Amino acid sequence: MGLRDDIQRMADEFSREDNASYNLWAWLPSHAAAQKAHGDHAGNFRPAIADVMSEACEFISHRLHPTAEERSKAGELYECPCGEPHEDAAQAASGSPDEATFDAFVASMRTDIERFAKHWQQNHRLKPQEFPLSFPASDAGAWFEQFLAFVSHEQP
Repeated sequence: MGLRDDIQRMADEFSREDNASYNLWAWLPSHAAAQKAHGDHAGNFRPAIADVMSEACEFISHRLHPTAEERSKAGELYECPCGEPHEDAAQAASGSPDEATFDAFVASMRTDIERFAKHWQQNHRLKPQEFPLSFPASDAGAWFEQFLAFVSHEQP
């Protein structure tokens, strides 16, 4: 393998790790806090891969539903990563473990749609025939079918 192949392989590997990091971050409290604070621009404040991993470990250790005390102890891990103060954004974004809020549902749907769009566009660059950017008008429902397959982890 030549130097060019090594560089390409490393770039591909970094791209996969970066995508996996974003997909993981989309399920963490700091992402919910960033969405609450910054809406559609939350992705501009994505933490480093190592920080995403640290938060994920902490979140898993809290059984995916941290108590108020655990959120407090987690400190900045569960807060918006932009570094600016927000009105207890991490706690507000995660809500109570006993409730499913409208805001949390909308945030989850936005995240799924953004992940689907990124997934589809990346795959279109690699396999344009399998991942077209348009379907015939008579088959417009195909987008919804592809999205449902993606979110149910039967990725198209």
